[in-house]
Amino acid sequence: MGLFQPDLALKVNLVGSVYIDLLKLCVGPIVLSCVALGLFELLTHRSNWVFILRLCVFLALGVFLCSLIATIVGIVAAPGQSMSESTLGSLGIVVNQKIVDFSLNLNSPNPVTEPQPVFRLFIEQLIPDNAIAPLVSNEILKVIVVASILGVGMTLIPPAQSDNLKNLLVSVRLTFNKILVLLTYILPFALFSIVSYTVATVDGAVFLSLIKFIIATILTFLLISALSVGLIVLRSKRDPWTTLHSIMEVSVVALATQNVMATLPQSLNSLSVDVRLEETEVNIALPLVMTMGRFGNVAYFALASILAAFIYDKTLGFSTLAIVVLLNIFSGVATAGAIGIATLTMISLTLDILQIPTEAILTLLIVIDPIIAPVRVLLTVLASMGVVAWVVTPESDEPAPLTALEPQPLLQSS
Repeated sequence: MGLFQPDLALKVNLVGSVYIDLLKLCVGPIVLSCVALGLFELLTHRSNWVFILRLCVFLALGVFLCSLIATIVGIVAAPGQSMSESTLGSLGIVVNQKIVDFSLNLNSPNPVTEPQPVFRLFIEQLIPDNAIAPLVSNEILKVIVVASILGVGMTLIPPAQSDNLKNLLVSVRLTFNKILVLLTYILPFALFSIVSYTVATVDGAVFLSLIKFIIATILTFLLISALSVGLIVLRSKRDPWTTLHSIMEVSVVALATQNVMATLPQSLNSLSVDVRLEETEVNIALPLVMTMGRFGNVAYFALASILAAFIYDKTLGFSTLAIVVLLNIFSGVATAGAIGIATLTMISLTLDILQIPTEAILTLLIVIDPIIAPVRVLLTVLASMGVVAWVVTPESDEPAPLTALEPQPLLQSS
C-alpha cells in the first residue's frame, strides 16, 4: 500500500498511531512498578551490591563493543568515500530543501559552531520537579528516577507500610500486563499500518544516494543483534527453539513500534519466563539497561560519524578513531530519555570534535530515519536483553525438598 497508494497509507496510519499510544500508556506504570519493586528487593539484601557492580560493568562493556564494532565496520565499508560531485550536489540540495534554515552545501567550508552542553542537558533530564508529571508526559528516564527514589524510600519505612505499597505496585504491574495481552490482538493490523506509512514517507532520492551507508548500517545492526541473541540462547535454561521463538515475538514488537520501552513488557516476560532468569533481578536490570544503554544509537552514531568523515574528506588516524569510539558512547548514552528524531541531535558531540557541520549530516540522517529507526530499536532491545541475560542469575534447577509423610495404617478400623 505504501508504494502504490501512499495517500491511503497516510490515512490508515491512525491504527498504528493508536496502537503505539496504547503501548506507551502501559509502559510508564510498568516501569514504575518494576524498578521500584526491584530496587526495594535489591537494597534489602547486602549481597545484591555485587549484582549492581556486575550490571555497571557489563553495561559499560556492551556499549563499548557496540561503538567499536560499528566503527570497524564503518572503516571497512567506507560509506561516503569517493562520492561523485553529482551525488554530493544532490545531497546538498536535499539538505537545503528539507530545512530552510540549514542553507548549507556539503562541499562548503565548515562553519564554526558553539558546542552544545550535552552532559548538562543530560543531567537536567534526570530529576523531575513533579513525581506524577513523568508518567503523564511519558518521560521514561524521569519515571525511572521517581521509581528509584520510591524504591529507596520503601526501605526506610516500617515493613507493614512497605508491604502495603509493595502489594499495590504488584497489582499495578499485573493490571497493565493484562492490558498488553489484549493489545496483541490488534498487533497485525497495527503492523500493516506502520509498515505502509514508513514505505510511503521514504525519500527515494536520498535512499539511492546513501544506499551503501544504509546497507552497511542495517548489516551492522543485524550482526550485533545476532551476537546478542546468541548470548541469550547460551544463558537460557530452556531449549533454543523456545528461546528463539520468545525473542522473535519481542523483535516483532520492536520493529513495529520503533520504540524501545514499548517492548519492555514482552522483554521482561521473555527473560523471566521463557529464558528463566531470576524475575526480581530482571525487573530492576532490564528497564535501567534499556534506558541507559542506548546500544542502537551508539552504533548508529559511530557509523554516521565515519560517513561524515568520508564525505568531508577527514583524516581518520588511530587516535582520532579512539576518540570517535569514546565520544559516540557518550553521545549514545546521552540520548537516554529522548525519543524519535530528537535522539539524532546528540551526534553533534562527535561531529563538533571532527569539525563537521552537524546540521548538514543531521538532515540526511533525518531523511533516512524511517528506514533505519526500526532496526536501530531492534538492536537496542536485543543488546539490552543480552547484557541482562549475563548479569542476572538463572533460576535454580534444584527440585523442591520433599516433606516427610506420616506413616498411615494399612487397614482402617471400623
